[in-house]
Amino acid sequence: MNNDEKYEFKQVDVRLCLKDAPPYLSDKPIDNTDKAVALMTEILKDMDREYFCVINLDAGLCPINYSIVSIGTNNKA
Repeated sequence: MNNDEKYEFKQVDVRLCLKDAPPYLSDKPIDNTDKAVALMTEILKDMDREYFCVINLDAGLCPINYSIVSIGTNNKA
């Protein structure tokens, strides 16, 4: 690299749009691993990397939301 080369940083704007959303991720309780896999498969099906997620449940085992704990490579998180 020579000293005459200059780097420019690209400036981007990020805007959020607030909208009404259902209070739960799903109204179906998750009481076994098959239901958890079915729910997260639909959410993560188009991702190109492995995700490690936590599903947050209410007292009736209905999923409120999920949190992404880590994003890995294409085969490990």
